[in-house]
Amino acid sequence: MDAIIHVASPIAPGRDVPEATVLVKGTIEGTLNVLRRAVKAGDFKVVLTSSWVTTIDPSFRTEFTDVTLTEKSWGNTSREDLLADGRKPLYVYIGSKILAISQPIAGNAGRPLPPQLPPYYCNVYDVARAHVLALKLPKLRADSDVQDKRFIIAGPGVLLWENAVKVLMEARPELKDRLLSVDNVAPLPGPSCKVDTTRAQEVLGITEYRGREETMLETVDAIIDLENTSTTKPRY
Repeated sequence: MDAIIHVASPIAPGRDVPEATVLVKGTIEGTLNVLRRAVKAGDFKVVLTSSWVTTIDPSFRTEFTDVTLTEKSWGNTSREDLLADGRKPLYVYIGSKILAISQPIAGNAGRPLPPQLPPYYCNVYDVARAHVLALKLPKLRADSDVQDKRFIIAGPGVLLWENAVKVLMEARPELKDRLLSVDNVAPLPGPSCKVDTTRAQEVLGITEYRGREETMLETVDAIIDLENTSTTKPRY
């Protein structure tokens, strides 16, 4: 074994505490277990894939405050915080990814749009390319600064729900009856935070990314293809 790429993480659970407990333990201990096995196997390289949401708090307090996020940005949470009463599934999911990465290293037509999440994205091909480039880097010392082991990979611009629906209406008109409504869309609570990918450019050499419309349309086409070929109904 020469290298490990760890990309999996449980999706957001239901609202009850037992599921949240399983998610937090599975995400953190699952990641640590991969690293323990890698160390036991001997000489190796490991690339861990997480999410840019690890750069913000699960509460989204800085989401729309015009801040710039870098590899040095970390969300603040704890296991006790994630398992507190009333935590929503998305909060627990984001927080579990923060802890996991920091320790080791379409709906019914006409329905209103959901609250806007931080509007960042990355094409899976760019993510795969970043993994390969990261594996080619010289191996770092175990006691290296964690910031030297972290990269932010993100496509150019932002992807807002409203704009996504409008693009799909024009590019995939056959899906019109399945798209959410863009009437009376609530304004953003403030200027969106920014994502700084300078380090990925300087160290990995990634200077170009696939764009948001291309990424979105490829994603939707893949989902439709799955619908047409799967023997079970997709869970979305």
